[in-house]
Formats: sequence, structure tokens, C-alpha cells
Amino acid sequence: MSLNLPENERDLDSPAYKAFRHSVYVRDNFKCQLCGSNYRLNAHHIKRWADDVKLRFSASNGIALCESCHKMVTGNEDSFEERFKVIVKKNTIAKYGGQTPKKPSGKYKLRNPRLRF
Repeated sequence: MSLNLPENERDLDSPAYKAFRHSVYVRDNFKCQLCGSNYRLNAHHIKRWADDVKLRFSASNGIALCESCHKMVTGNEDSFEERFKVIVKKNTIAKYGGQTPKKPSGKYKLRNPRLRF
């Protein structure tokens, strides 16, 4: 159920946010893109959620990070931005051959029960 949240608040249960996370995890092979862990993944926004409304649900603005790496990056996004863009571009080409991936539809099945959907 979506709530009327302030503009910069996230409804983690909204279909759009779930689709964003799922697309990021699939593209990044359900692994942290810094350390390779698949434990407690987060879909991190490369351009911060509050800074760019148009990119909030774009998988090209997300990268899979484990909880530990996500904590390290949060607050230091600017220093990681270019590195993350390169990783996302590489993963998109590897996964989709440079084509725009199709948006996921409907319900999501968890491949990894540790993911927080």
C-alpha cells in the first residue's frame, strides 16, 4: 500500500521501487559491485534520490551494493559516481548486449531469500 509520503521519502513497497531494485539486482547478477558479496543487498542510487527526481526509478542510476559497502558509500556518493557509471555501463553491455533492458512486469520471485523485497 502506497502512502502519501513527503517528496523525498521512499515507499519501499511501491511497485515502481520494487521494479527499480529488481532491475538493478538482475543486471548486477545479485552481487555487490564493490566486494562481490550477495549478502543483504541494497540498490544504491548513484545520483542521490533527493537530487534527481527523473532518475529515481531508472536502473541506470542504481548499483547493487551489500549493506557494508552501502554504508561506506553513503555520504560519499560524489567520489564513487564515475566509478559506478563505468560499472553499470559494463554490466548493461554484458547482460543485455548494449540494448535497453525490458522493464520487469508483474510479481517478483525472489532468487535469493536474503534480499529485502
